[in-house]
Amino acid sequence: MYQWLWALALSALIYLIFKINEFKKRFVRWGVPGPAEVPFLGIFGEAYFTGEHFTSVLTRLYNYDKRAKYVGCHFFTKPHVIPRDLDLIKSILVKNFDHFADQEFTIEEATDPLYAKNVFHVNGDKWKEARTVLLPFFTSSRMRSMHRAIDRVAERFTATFVEQFAARDAIDSRDIFARYICDVIASCAFGLEVDSLKNPTNEFYFHGTNSVVNIGRLRFATFLTRIFPKLGSFFNITMVPVETSEYFVSLIKSIIEARRRENAPRPDALQLLIDAQASGKNWDIYDIAAQAYVFFMGGLDSSSTQMCWLAHELALNPRVQAKLQREIDARLRDSNGEIGVETIGNMPYFDATFYEALRMHPFPILIRECSKEFELPPALPGSRPFLVRPEHSIKFYVPAYPIMRDPEYFERPDVFEPERFVENKIKTDVTNLGFGLGPRMCIGNRFALQQTKILFTRILSRCSFVPSPKTCVPTAYDKSNYIPSAAGGFWIKLQPRSQIT
Repeated sequence: MYQWLWALALSALIYLIFKINEFKKRFVRWGVPGPAEVPFLGIFGEAYFTGEHFTSVLTRLYNYDKRAKYVGCHFFTKPHVIPRDLDLIKSILVKNFDHFADQEFTIEEATDPLYAKNVFHVNGDKWKEARTVLLPFFTSSRMRSMHRAIDRVAERFTATFVEQFAARDAIDSRDIFARYICDVIASCAFGLEVDSLKNPTNEFYFHGTNSVVNIGRLRFATFLTRIFPKLGSFFNITMVPVETSEYFVSLIKSIIEARRRENAPRPDALQLLIDAQASGKNWDIYDIAAQAYVFFMGGLDSSSTQMCWLAHELALNPRVQAKLQREIDARLRDSNGEIGVETIGNMPYFDATFYEALRMHPFPILIRECSKEFELPPALPGSRPFLVRPEHSIKFYVPAYPIMRDPEYFERPDVFEPERFVENKIKTDVTNLGFGLGPRMCIGNRFALQQTKILFTRILSRCSFVPSPKTCVPTAYDKSNYIPSAAGGFWIKLQPRSQIT
């Protein structure tokens, strides 16, 4: 009896030693430099327990060996490559996109259809099909036609916002801007009228934010689906809560039925999806709901967070804010107060301010997975090339955050300086990765800019953002969220302008 136990224990020990050795020698065998790591945790897994922010870990990896074109590391047991060389990054994202077209997520469609079927997470032909259907929503002509709908939301929202919050010492801008984005999505994507400031407990807002604002739940679900996908599937872990998925499927069913019954199509995103199904796309209600839900997955959290950072940086940089307000005032004088397409389009300093906030606080990484054999150049001078095969299951983390904070590409990278975008100091598009690069870059980038400019034009023409007693100064990141968010929350204060010149 005891001999069997000893044999089993010895076998387990030998296997453990073998796996540890394999873990340590993997990148050495491939000729890829990388830091020493804790076995089975890796540098990213270790950060889960130490509390180091994701951007800090990523920056350490990026700076590990500045001679290297790329470095290797692990996220728990999963091998990852961090490309540093700009030519290599452009090769991955653009020139050889067909080798790196896939994302890393493996989500079960049966248990989490809204997440698994949307354009952000499908691969191959399904991705091409979904993107082709959604692209017309983001054309220049469509942006012009949606302008008035966005401005109606912004006008109503600003009036309530200033009336209710101007006297407060501290405003939770994360909640405020999420409500605005939710109302814009309701109007432009679903054809619904929602007022989330006056009706703060409405179902649309609750379910829209349920899966993207609950950081603790999202962090746990992301961890399981990314690192232990089979375990996540076994326990039916979903990125989108079941009740939220059921709500949106039911809502979209009712909207579709009403439009068909009344023969009343609308110029919104949902109509594009309905028309695509009618034209022969082999889509069911879950396919339609998943693409409609893209506006929450790709727009609500990222857009509202970006607005928070923009307001935060303006509050801490009054010189920049005053210059931006002078541009806004001048354009409004020229248009007799109308916030039309031309008015918004003729604000170069506003564009620069937006992109500078995005540069300083971007989504940290662009994720790609190799689906075809691809030969990476030697990582270090004198080393050998590395032939990446799909069976290696290597994830590529393009380090957007460290690149956009690298003094080699941006002078004084930790200073909020929009002039760098006005004066065309950006050396290459590969260093400006706020919306990604290549065929899989964010298709809603112009929409994000448009909805931000319309709202901020209305607010900044009446008020200024100033720091509140709760504002995060100096700026630090919330360690519980791998997306850059202010520690302690986004807090600002509104200060009405004494006069507009």
